[in-house]
Amino acid sequence: TIFNHSGVVRSIAEGEYVLPEATRRVKITLKDTARTLTKLEGEGELEIVDGEYFATINGGDFLFLEF
Repeated sequence: TIFNHSGVVRSIAEGEYVLPEATRRVKITLKDTARTLTKLEGEGELEIVDGEYFATINGGDFLFLEF
């Protein structure tokens, strides 16, 4: 599970909104390279580039993965 708690702003005047600059991209490294990751749930994106996993998650979003 990956959470991005950054970028959620709340105010009485403007309500709740997410800052676009809070989006994060993280590299995921598995010790067992024979296994693979699969996205289960969440608004984040999972991609594979040259055999390496990267997740991109907007502020306030999450990503559940399974391997």
